[in-house]
Amino acid sequence: MVYRGPGGMEQNLGAMATFGEAVQQSFPIEKESAARRVELTERDLAVLEFILEMKFARVQDVFQKFFKTTLSAEEAKSEAWAKKRLHQLVQARFLRVTYSHLDSERYFTTTLKAFNALAAMNPIRSLAKPVRGFDHRTLLHDRIVIEFRLEIERQSGEVHWISDRRLKSEAAAEYGLSSGNVPDGIYTLPGGEVVAFELEIAQKARRRYRNKIENYVELIRERRGQPGMFRRVYFLCFKESVEKALLEESRMYGDLIQIERRSFTSRFGGVL
Repeated sequence: MVYRGPGGMEQNLGAMATFGEAVQQSFPIEKESAARRVELTERDLAVLEFILEMKFARVQDVFQKFFKTTLSAEEAKSEAWAKKRLHQLVQARFLRVTYSHLDSERYFTTTLKAFNALAAMNPIRSLAKPVRGFDHRTLLHDRIVIEFRLEIERQSGEVHWISDRRLKSEAAAEYGLSSGNVPDGIYTLPGGEVVAFELEIAQKARRRYRNKIENYVELIRERRGQPGMFRRVYFLCFKESVEKALLEESRMYGDLIQIERRSFTSRFGGVL
């Protein structure tokens, strides 16, 4: 699958599958070996927090964010060091490996041990809760969210990201959101701008788009003076019909709502 990130850059999303009977199958979990002692570095903690926040990550995701630039400020020529360290974190039971029968990827998720290590470093900081597996029905969606975050960071630098899971669990009220109606993420750019992110893959009823956009605009206007409040909402979609509906429902709100459509190709599902 090729996903065009911000700026039109194509990103390889690997093999994905269409929904169907395969969606109902479970993920086999790799057996854990005896725990080995690992002294966590600052980068290890950042890796664990990234995977915890985003639900899961692949080797290439971790490599892109944490290992692509070496200590000597050169570009790494392979993913070898990222793979080795992830393997060590799995052996130490900070991470576990989950395999999807839909593709050949390995997905790393955090354990309770990783959560406790992160919580101990900053007891007052909110954290998402670790997950053991993940749902086939949201796998494509979640992978694109990760790709979007990484592309934003390649373009703009490190961003502060709050995932939908953390918003649903405890942070939604800070933005006037209900736990059942949160964006796919809220990120803060290096310059301080705060943006709510919505990924729209499947076609929905027009009224759902209208209600969502109206709710966002009302929140932005009501909380305009609140520090840390998002000032615009960025919608990313892939279908022309979705783009058309979003544009028509948001036309009167100007820069508060940003709509962008890109295309990607799935070897299973054709072109969206």
